[in-house]
Amino acid sequence: MGAQIGPRVDADLYEVPSSDLVKQVTQQVTGIRPEAATGHAFLKEAGFKSIQRLMLADANGGIVAGLCPGELMRDAQFLYSEHRAEVFVSAAEAGGWLVRPTPHIGFWQSPARQRLYLDPTLALGQYVELWEGPDGAGSAATRWRISSDRYGPWLKGQGLATDADDPVLDEFLVLLTGLRRQAHLRAGLYAKREWSREEIAGWPTSQVASEVRAEFNRVLQPIGEPKLPAG
Repeated sequence: MGAQIGPRVDADLYEVPSSDLVKQVTQQVTGIRPEAATGHAFLKEAGFKSIQRLMLADANGGIVAGLCPGELMRDAQFLYSEHRAEVFVSAAEAGGWLVRPTPHIGFWQSPARQRLYLDPTLALGQYVELWEGPDGAGSAATRWRISSDRYGPWLKGQGLATDADDPVLDEFLVLLTGLRRQAHLRAGLYAKREWSREEIAGWPTSQVASEVRAEFNRVLQPIGEPKLPAG
C-alpha cells in the first residue's frame, strides 16, 4: 500500500460511535467510564505504561478489541525495553490476535489525519528487533526531530519506507512546513482480536466482558502491565 498521510489500518473501525453493548463491555472490562463518543477507555491513570487506551468496537454484531502499544515515546521506551515487545507479540499471536507494525511520524497532539503512517518492508519480528536494538526506542533515533528531507534515506535504510514513498514524504514535509511544526517518529504496534457474532451469540454482557478482560490480561500482564480488575 505504501506510506500515506492519515491512518492505514482499520481507520474507521474505532472512530464511529460505539453501540450500547460495546460501552457496557468497556466499562465492565476496565472499571473506567469510556469516552462518550468512541467508547475507548484511557488507561494511563490505571498505571499502564505501554498503551494509552483500550479500544472496543462493534463488528457486525461481534466484538473487536484493539491495542496500540508503543504509540507515544514513553510507551515505546517501556515496550521495547527488557524484550517486552517480543513477549507481547508472542502472547498476542498465540491467542489469535493479529499484530502489525504501525510506525508513524507525528507532532505533539497531532490528529491521526495529520500523521504520516509508514508501510514498512520489515517483517514483524525484524521491526521489533529494530526498536529493541542499540538504535531503539530509547535512543536518539526516535527522539530525532523530523524537520528536513534528510530523514528519507534514514527511513529507507531501516526498512520503514521505500523510494515509492517519496511523493508522500515530500507532501508531509510541506504539511510540517506550513504548520511550522517538527515531528517525531513513533514506533507503534497494532494488535486486534475479534469475537464473531456467532461466537458470542446468547452470551450475557457480563460473560462477554469476562472473556475480553481475560484476553487483555493474558497479553498485557506478561510485559508487566497491571491486571484489569473483575468488573
